[in-house]
Amino acid sequence: MALLDGSNRSATATAVDATETMILFRQSFLNFLGENPELDTDVDTMLVQRLRNVNHILGDMVFLDVPTRVAKQLLALAETYAEDAKPGDQIVVPLGQNELDRLVGTSREPLSRALDSYRRLGLLDPSHRRNTITDLARLERMASF
Repeated sequence: MALLDGSNRSATATAVDATETMILFRQSFLNFLGENPELDTDVDTMLVQRLRNVNHILGDMVFLDVPTRVAKQLLALAETYAEDAKPGDQIVVPLGQNELDRLVGTSREPLSRALDSYRRLGLLDPSHRRNTITDLARLERMASF
């Protein structure tokens, strides 16, 4: 967003693993778009999709309880980390409670209760800085309530 409107950045990212980064300067980006006007539509589409995602997240925070939000977030992360997973495979989500509570929009205690209940139900194996989804189908049902 800051590339387009020149304002301050709206978020900060923290790398979980070793990462190579690059800098993209606003004027260079605007010049590039000026030289490639067909990309304006792609940028607009991406921004609209991000706005829709934020609206969806806000709706979830208002209307869903913490365990359901946790299940939905774990499922979204599972899509990222599943790669070649087959039905019945375990999926490791390499995020700890601190990262997960920020993504879900809750504090540590309600998140811990939700993770513990999913562990007791056999859906999840939470451990230090990772959560292993052991029953994806049942977790999907928990997210659909």
